[in-house]
Amino acid sequence: MHRACWKGAHADIIESFLDIGGKELVMMTTSRKNTALHIACCRWASLNVVKMLIDLGGKKLVMAKNKEDDTALHDFCCQIKRHTKAANKIKLMLQVAGTERLLTDKNDEKHRIKSRLSSNLKPSRMNNQSPAMTLPTSYQMIRTAILLQPSSMII
Repeated sequence: MHRACWKGAHADIIESFLDIGGKELVMMTTSRKNTALHIACCRWASLNVVKMLIDLGGKKLVMAKNKEDDTALHDFCCQIKRHTKAANKIKLMLQVAGTERLLTDKNDEKHRIKSRLSSNLKPSRMNNQSPAMTLPTSYQMIRTAILLQPSSMII
């Protein structure tokens, strides 16, 4: 199932997997704790595929976090420009009962990142030489850019 999502299998193929494997298959994780929904979101799956996965996996699937502590929505946002019908896919994930927590977590993380960035960009002295700037990694900057987008742009 995960490989099929990675390779961009059509909705009818995914539906066949789901008919046979059911919720257990949808909830299985890789060694990096990615669910099929994580993979589908990383690999630009169609709206139908995302809907089928969410319909079967529900809140538990949408809220599942991988080893990087990311939900499928986080992974989706990292690839948002490559997705078709992005707003519809996001709405599907957020409409699952109880997923308000995703937005709360996002705001908490946004504040943590802002404070981390401001402390990282303060001048520091290295070996009593001239001040040097310590910069965040590119991953942190990309993640910050996504998290700091106004919510009206996402939903």
